[in-house]
This record gives sequence, C-alpha cells and structure tokens, in this order.
Amino acid sequence: MTTDEFQNKFNGAVGKYRLNGLSITRLDMKDSSEQGTGTFEYVFNDELRLVGAVNADKSIQEFRLYATGDTRKPTGGIYMTAIATLILTTNSQYSYNDAQDVIQDMRLLDRDVNQSDFDGATVRNGLEYRFSVQDHEHSTFEITVAK
Repeated sequence: MTTDEFQNKFNGAVGKYRLNGLSITRLDMKDSSEQGTGTFEYVFNDELRLVGAVNADKSIQEFRLYATGDTRKPTGGIYMTAIATLILTTNSQYSYNDAQDVIQDMRLLDRDVNQSDFDGATVRNGLEYRFSVQDHEHSTFEITVAK
C-alpha cells in the first residue's frame, strides 16, 4: 500500500466508525535519496505521533505509533482508537470487532499486565502487531511484516 492509499484507508476507517479527531490531513514525507527509501510522519497531538517507513517502490514497509505520557496510567482513548484504526487500515476486510480481537491477542487489555515493561505481540495475515512500553513515559505500537 502506498502512502496515499494508506491515508485514504485510514481516513475511511475514521469516517466509517466515527472516530473523531483522528483524520490525517497531510503526511510529512522525508526521502532518503541514497537508498531510495523514505519515512513519513504525522503528529496527531503533543502526545501521539505516527511514523512509517517507505520502500523504494513507495510502498509502506512498517508503521509505528509513538505515545508519550505516564505509561502506569490506563492507555488513553485516542491512543487505543488510533491503534484500532491502524489495524483496520492494514486489514480492509476487518471489522472493528476484529481490530479489538487483535488488541486482545496482544494482551493489551489484560488486567494483570505489568505496565512498566509490557511487550505484547500477535501475528495476523502475515503482519506482526506489537505494543511495548519503553519506560514510564514512552510506549510504541508497531505493525511490521512478520518474520
């Protein structure tokens, strides 16, 4: 999927499920001319940003959603909504319930999770979905091709 296709699918999921406040207006592209690859970034707010890697053929290789804030507190609604929207974007046949299943499979919704060093992952349709906590202020949700 190209960055334009990604943006259209992401915004389509936002509209379909009425996920207000998440629409992507314009991805900030950065090219690395030496390798023919690049990255893109979108800042949702001061605490949430999306970064992706793009191959030489302009297809997206991976996504990372970075959040800042106290990881010992429950994950905020906008962050969980962005995670679900990214899952929906990468699996056009998924429903919102399917996205919630992926989140559940990562153990992100478990009550006995140690938030200080959490690292949960699941693989679906050749993609790995991973949520991890780096420290008390930073967490990451990423989607990569499963190895």
